[in-house]
Amino acid sequence: MMDFFRRIFQFLFGTKDSPAPIEENPTQPRDQTPTPPPQPETHLPGEMENEPDLEGIFPDSAFNLRLIRFDFGTEDTLGKLYINGKFRCYTLENSRSGKGLLPPGTYPLSLKTTGGRHATYLYRFKDQHKGILSITGAAGFEAACIHIGNRVEDTTGSIISGTYIQRQTGSSFREVWFSDKAYMKIYPAISEYLVNGGNVSIIIS
Repeated sequence: MMDFFRRIFQFLFGTKDSPAPIEENPTQPRDQTPTPPPQPETHLPGEMENEPDLEGIFPDSAFNLRLIRFDFGTEDTLGKLYINGKFRCYTLENSRSGKGLLPPGTYPLSLKTTGGRHATYLYRFKDQHKGILSITGAAGFEAACIHIGNRVEDTTGSIISGTYIQRQTGSSFREVWFSDKAYMKIYPAISEYLVNGGNVSIIIS
């Protein structure tokens, strides 16, 4: 009889040896699949170190610049710039400007030491700046040059250098990042060659 009442008492009130109830985590309800984390955006097409060089033999004593356009958009055009067959940076051009793109062809480069951009770069880069890399010989593109920028709004009829290519947030436009880094990857050697009397041309295709 005592065992019967003892079991009733333990059933109603428990004992010291009874395990504590396990509390559920309110932030993780049962029978619910967790939401996967958002995936990061990928660069288009990637870092500049991933691009292969051009095939062929290019003498170190000359400067052979080649711009190969690879993605023609209604708003912008993307390209790859090579020096003596070695990939140096991506490029961005304005496809929607009134002038459009520089026509394919071969154009001499020179150093332009007048204008607002020259004054800005002279202040920014000090003794490293010898003049703007001006593209000459294209009718209607007398102000064409290679310069720093990010979006199509930053240029008209010229070529912007870039380290990465990325799509603008909420837009179909592309933009280039770390443009100054890409610019200084190509500018010093080209400008020094021109200052010393060398001839430099760019082939655009």
